Amino acid sequence: MAAQFSNFTDVNYDNQAWDAKLNYTFGGNACVPGLGVGAGYKSIGRNFAAAGAWDKIGRWTDPTDVQGPYADVIYPYASNLKFRADGEWLQAKDDYAPTPIDPVLVKGDIVAKAEGGVNWGFTKNNSLDVSYEWIKYDPNSPGVFESTESYLTIGVGHQMNPNAGVKIAYQFIGLNAPADTRPYYTADSGGYRGGLGVVQFGANF
Repeated sequence: MAAQFSNFTDVNYDNQAWDAKLNYTFGGNACVPGLGVGAGYKSIGRNFAAAGAWDKIGRWTDPTDVQGPYADVIYPYASNLKFRADGEWLQAKDDYAPTPIDPVLVKGDIVAKAEGGVNWGFTKNNSLDVSYEWIKYDPNSPGVFESTESYLTIGVGHQMNPNAGVKIAYQFIGLNAPADTRPYYTADSGGYRGGLGVVQFGANF
């Protein structure tokens, strides 16, 4: 077992990833697209690394050593109103020896995510976005308790012209994680409630 653990220090070991997905659109017309559904399965090696980003689950960016199915739905109810929902059910792939310095997931740990949102263009140049994301960490180790994260985001966007826009948003954040919860994507212990406000400006040149 110790020899198996040492393999993870070799960047040439378990450094592959693959992601297969099928998409289909039901109905729709020139004004309003149809119902879009997608389903896939991914497997990300522990030592996989690539430029850019391939996933984000709460505060865990670019997860590795996970595999499992995911799905998404996009429903354009009208030309100015769109609903979306997606989810993932990922499980840790490998046996690994966690340490206080490297408190990683271990084989059998499950991370599940459910997310939904709505975008409403209430005028030609203004829109409202509301989304909710919920994450659950379900450990497979004795003495390690499950934890949850939640994110409610409300934002208003304004398109000043075809090439420039601004968005103001506020996010309500909740974490419920016992002190001995181990996953490295929830670095803090205990539970808390907080918030984050942002102003974004974008322009195309």
